[in-house]
This record gives sequence, structure tokens and C-alpha cells, in this order.
Amino acid sequence: MRNRTTSRLHSLLGCILIPSLLCFASSADAQDLLYSQPPTTGAGVTWPSSFWVDPGGENDLDSDSMAWASFTLENAGSVTQVRWWGEAMPPLGFTVSFYVQDPNTVAIQPDIFGANPTGAIYEETFPFPIVQGGALTMFTVNLATPVVFDADTRYFVSVVGLTPVPFATWGWGASDTHNGGTFYWVRGQHTYSHLPDDRAFELLGDCLDCVAPCPADLTGDGVLNFFDVSAFLTAFSASDPAADFTGDGSFDFFDVSAFLIAFTGGCP
Repeated sequence: MRNRTTSRLHSLLGCILIPSLLCFASSADAQDLLYSQPPTTGAGVTWPSSFWVDPGGENDLDSDSMAWASFTLENAGSVTQVRWWGEAMPPLGFTVSFYVQDPNTVAIQPDIFGANPTGAIYEETFPFPIVQGGALTMFTVNLATPVVFDADTRYFVSVVGLTPVPFATWGWGASDTHNGGTFYWVRGQHTYSHLPDDRAFELLGDCLDCVAPCPADLTGDGVLNFFDVSAFLTAFSASDPAADFTGDGSFDFFDVSAFLIAFTGGCP
């Protein structure tokens, strides 16, 4: 089976060397991983970050809580997708919001009393995030409007689960990133505090000042030619991760298609 697949690859990849051949490739919207605080191995510790949604609109439940996780991007980026880990899906989804650093202190603290009513520079509610199970549930949402963040600047993201059940809570998973802990608030305690552990989340989107990569340059010489095609074929036949262009751990037509797109796109 591997020999037949490799033979087909030779035919497919020939199209990038002989332009007169009719070729095809699928397109995909690639997103950069701008920031990552992966979850602790196993379930780890979760901290409640959830609001009771009072049908009467007068929420004052003492158990309501909110967690903020800080992040700093190495390069300026436009965030279009947020991913986080925690307990099972709360009934009403989540509110995700972003904050700037409080300018009145050097402590890791969001500006929660900013210019607008919530202090958030961006806030959006997601009743139906993409859900993927595991030791902790992974949630993924696409922002309605991209949010641009400067490089080397501290910001915060908050994820709050929403529930119609009084005193029910949702817990945000921990990360071993050691990024200064979590800024935290509980309504009934009437104070803000810091948790020692970090929260598990990732930010994806477009890097705005990164040097454009050249993933098809498998030989690393800065030139795309037959030798890169040959290197891809060799890696694909050996199930080498260098040929896993989709990053899904499998070696199939989709990797070939992704390589074709990268190769024909050229190097910057």
C-alpha cells in the first residue's frame, strides 16, 4: 500500500515540476499559534470561573467567580481564535473577554475598571463553542472580530462559564506554564486575589510582524526545487514528521496537497 501511495505521490508532485500538467490541490485557512499555555498533564486542578445567569437580570450570587490569565506575545498578532481547557460544557456556554494591563501597577493585574463598563477591550459570548473531550474538555471559538495585540505587552484573557442553575460552577483547567499565576475574583469574598497556578488556553490568528516561513524548503537552502520534492517523498515514505504538513499525525493525500500549496507559494 505504501509503494502504491508513493507512486501516486510521484505523479502528483510532478505537476509542480512540469507546469503543463493539470494539477489540483485543496486550500486551507492556516492560523498561527500566537500563544500557548497547554493544560497540565492529566486533569490537573480547575478553578471555578462562572456566573449564574439570573433570569431576572439582577445577579448577586456570592459563588460567582471570574479568572483572568495573562499573556504576552513575542510578535504583534491578530487573534481570531481562542482555545481553552476545563470541566464539561456549562449549559449556556461562555463569555470570553480581553483586558489590558492595569497602568497603575506593575503587578500582574488587568485593568478591570477601564473606559467601558466591564473594563474589557473585547468581549463576546459563545453559546455553542466547538467541544472536544479528553482528560479535560477542550473548547474552541472563532471571534466575530479579530483582536490585535502589540508585541511585548501584557494582556489578559478571561473565560467565564454561564449557567442557569444557582451555585452550579464551571472550572477552568490549570497549566504548568508558570506565567505569574491567575488574577481571581469571587463575588462573596469582596476582594481580588492571585492564584499560584496558571490557566490553560491558546490564542491563534495571524502574526503581524513575523518573518514569513518557507515550510516547503525541506533542504533548508532557501530555494525551492527538485531536491525539496525528493526530500518530501523520502520523508513521506518513511512516515517522517517532516512530511506531516497537516500536523494531524497521519500521512495521506492531505499532506501532499498542503505541500503542493506551500511549494507553489514559494519562499519570501
